[in-house]
Amino acid sequence: MKTVMLITLLVVPLISIAQTIWRIELNGGLPYNIPMPLIIKQHGQPAINIWARYYSEPFTLPVYWDIKISRQKGTVAYELELMHHKLYLQNKPDGVRHFGISHGFNLLFLNQSQEREHFTLRYGGGIIIAHPESEIRGKKFGDAVDPYDLGYYLTGPVAQLAIGKSFRAIQRIRLHSEVKLLAAYSHTPIAEGKAYTWYAGFHLLFGIQLDLKKHAIPVANNTEKP
Repeated sequence: MKTVMLITLLVVPLISIAQTIWRIELNGGLPYNIPMPLIIKQHGQPAINIWARYYSEPFTLPVYWDIKISRQKGTVAYELELMHHKLYLQNKPDGVRHFGISHGFNLLFLNQSQEREHFTLRYGGGIIIAHPESEIRGKKFGDAVDPYDLGYYLTGPVAQLAIGKSFRAIQRIRLHSEVKLLAAYSHTPIAEGKAYTWYAGFHLLFGIQLDLKKHAIPVANNTEKP
């Protein structure tokens, strides 16, 4: 009997660790875009080099959003994350009437997250799916107003480091907050050229998590006497 009790005490914690949870998370957010270099090159024209400042309008349609789908086992989760962000150039130089990536500076990540005692640590990398719109030296590219303009491009890599915290609201729903640091590089098409965009920013996210399914590895009953 003592042997059975000892095995039970050893196995029960392992069941908890082996539990698998599927989760979906939906967030809004507030970005702070750090000024970074922007180089614009058009055929037959001198390059434009500036230290770009961007604004984002996260509450103007299409709004800022972030969604994650994750599979957690124990304290470690693997995630697919898609963020819809927007960039508008604020300090436009001569010759640039408009420069934006505003139908989406969309960021697709593969992440790993780890639950610590008081927070969740998240890091990951991925790609930029950009929808650029610009008018440079009188030449237009893209159309942010036209919903049928499907001008999306894979334009470069992105990486993130984040710290989050969740609070239980009701049975399967948690409230979630998170702070991210993002870094990216994008070679974005413009009319007759490219814009080489370096990006960095802090993002404050807030939203909800929903546990979809939980599964624990079963343990066979041991009815034999020692």
